[in-house]
Amino acid sequence: MAEAANEIYETPILPTVLRYIDSMRGNLSNSKLNQMEDTAFEKFKDMRPLSAVLPKLTGNYYVGHSTKILHGVNRKDPIVGDTVEGNLSLDIFTPLKNPGHGQSNLRLSGTLVAPRTHAFAMKTLTHPEHVDVLGVILFSHGLENDPAEYRPLLEELTSHGYLVISINHPYTSSSKELPSEKEAFDHLAPSQKAELQASDISQIIDHIKLHENEPLIVMGIGLGGQAAILTTQVDPRITHCINLDGKLTKDTIEGTAKPTLTLLSEKSIKENGKLRSDFETFTALSAQAQTYLIEGVERSDFSIRPLLKWAKGDDNALDSSKKAHEITTQAILDFLSS
Repeated sequence: MAEAANEIYETPILPTVLRYIDSMRGNLSNSKLNQMEDTAFEKFKDMRPLSAVLPKLTGNYYVGHSTKILHGVNRKDPIVGDTVEGNLSLDIFTPLKNPGHGQSNLRLSGTLVAPRTHAFAMKTLTHPEHVDVLGVILFSHGLENDPAEYRPLLEELTSHGYLVISINHPYTSSSKELPSEKEAFDHLAPSQKAELQASDISQIIDHIKLHENEPLIVMGIGLGGQAAILTTQVDPRITHCINLDGKLTKDTIEGTAKPTLTLLSEKSIKENGKLRSDFETFTALSAQAQTYLIEGVERSDFSIRPLLKWAKGDDNALDSSKKAHEITTQAILDFLSS
C-alpha cells in the first residue's frame, strides 16, 4: 500500500497536461498557449492522478468499448407534445476472451486528466475473441449525470460476461448538447422525466437482437432507476430490473412482476423520510423484489465523483466509494445468477 501511495504522489498530473499543451505549438498562437499553461497551473498543480485508485476488474474477461448512434428513434416528447424522430447515443461494453492487439484509450470523461479505464477501443482491435454473453444490460443514467461517471461499474459487470449498453439520454444527460427546449423540460414533473427515459429504453430494446432465452436486464440510477422500473412494468421482453437509488414514487412503489433488485444509499433514506416509508412499502408489496440499504454511502458514491475529490486532496473520499462499488457489483452479480 505504501508503495502504491508513493507512486500516486510522485506522478502528478500537471506535467502531462503541460506536455500536451507544448505538443500544440505551431497550431496555436503563443498567447493562446500561454493562457492554457496559466490555466493548467492553476487547476492541476496539486491534483493527483486517478489511475492507481480506479477499481480493478474482477471478472474473467477483457472489456471492449464502442459507440453507436441510433438513428430514427421515435421519442415521445412532452415539450413538443408529440412523437418526434431523433437520435440516441450509446456506449457499448463487450466482454472479450482475448482483445488481440489494440489500445486502451477510453477515458472516464472528456477531459485530458481523466484516467484511461480498463476498456479497449474496439475499433483499434485486431481479431478480438468474443464470448457468449450471459445477458444484455441496458443502463439508464440519472438526472443531469454524465453516463461516463459510471464506467467502472459498467466495465466490472462486462468483465463477468454481460454485454452492457449505456444510454446517453437527451435532455437529462450533462454530457450532451441540450436542445433549445431544455428550459421547458426543467419544468416538467419528475414522473414525466422518468417516463421520457423509459421511452428511450423501450426504443433501444426494439433494436436489440436477443438470442433465445437470453436475459435482458434494465438497470438505472436515480431518475434512471425510476425509468427502469417503469419500463419493466410494461415491457414483457425485460427479464430483470435493477434500481440504484432511484426514488420510489407512486408509479413505481408497487414494483414489477419481474425480479427486481433495489439498492438505496443511507443518505438518501436519511434525507427523505418519505423515501424510507416508500422503501418499506416497496419491500412488502413487491414479491419479486430484493431490497437493500447500503449504510454509510450516498448516491454519488456509485459514481467516480469521490475519486475526483480524492484527486483534489480529500484522502477520505475513497472509503465510501470503494464500499459502494464492492457491495453494488457483488449484489448485482448475485442477483443475476440466482
